[in-house]
Amino acid sequence: MACSTRSGVLSKILDVIFGPLTAVTRLSTNLLVYDQRRNKVFQRSAMTPLLRSWYRVDFPLRECCRDGKPDHLQKAFEVMYVTSHKPLGAALFERHDDNCETNSFYFSPEAATLISLLLEFLGAIVCEPPRLTERLVLLVGDEDVQTNLRYRQTTFRGRSIK
Repeated sequence: MACSTRSGVLSKILDVIFGPLTAVTRLSTNLLVYDQRRNKVFQRSAMTPLLRSWYRVDFPLRECCRDGKPDHLQKAFEVMYVTSHKPLGAALFERHDDNCETNSFYFSPEAATLISLLLEFLGAIVCEPPRLTERLVLLVGDEDVQTNLRYRQTTFRGRSIK
């Protein structure tokens, strides 16, 4: 699928989830985004140089309801994952904290490239890969990512991973 088509899909998803953030267009080699609420044009995601990292978005439990932001985030990722022909290494995980007060959504580096603008909009933070526990669930994506996390966790147990 062409980049402009993917950008158009992402723009429509942003409209549905967050309102009138529109007009994602490609001018020369720069991706520009127009935010109607701020009446401002800004250049491609500031996260672009960091897309080889894992990203996390946290939501308080009160926002984790049917048709809440987390539900829309999962749907947005699923749409981009499928329309991008299910790229290898792209995966979205969810984890509930020990007190069940926060849901954290983890995006593999490849997943982050699919919806980087949305992740930036939601204030995603760079993080370590998630630790496999009974609270971590693969929501959408490549199952091999979970296998690789398990390998990494058992192989490097007790050592710092850079």
